[in-house]
Amino acid sequence: MMSGSPGSRWTVLLPVKPFALGKSRPRSWTGAARRDIARAVFLDTMDTILHTPEVCRPIVVTADPEAHALAAGAGAEGSHSGYRPTAPVL
Repeated sequence: MMSGSPGSRWTVLLPVKPFALGKSRPRSWTGAARRDIARAVFLDTMDTILHTPEVCRPIVVTADPEAHALAAGAGAEGSHSGYRPTAPVL
């Protein structure tokens, strides 16, 4: 585990794809659950970040309105990324 000096504070930047596009590698076996899995991973990651004492500024960068709202509701800052997929979504 990496740690900073005593009392150090961290800003964590969390990039989040739109949930419908996330977790693309297991798509062959996740099917319709892909979006739900991506959302669950995001929520678990946010929970970990928000419960890490050294983190003073969590920032979520996403084009997904739901991820943005969930992050804001949890107390994280949000930034709209303007992400646009360049390849077709499979």
